[in-house]
Amino acid sequence: MVGALGTLGFESSDICAIDPDGVTYRVLCARELGAEYVAGHHAVSGGIVGMVLDQRRTVVVDDYATLPGAIPALRDGGYVSVVAG
Repeated sequence: MVGALGTLGFESSDICAIDPDGVTYRVLCARELGAEYVAGHHAVSGGIVGMVLDQRRTVVVDDYATLPGAIPALRDGGYVSVVAG
């Protein structure tokens, strides 16, 4: 699966799943993302995942650091343009 992530054309990428509790999500597979983010469980209400769930569409963020509720490990990792869907 990691090899397939490399074909998407992004510097880094991941596939996530919402946990059974419906409140958090986790990374199932990642490429070029920090260990802190990959190992954690994150609130579905925040960051770009929260936007996707609220808007039910692919979301593009041009400056992730300014996104309310940005995941600290991603924000602090210097990610700028982020796409999720």
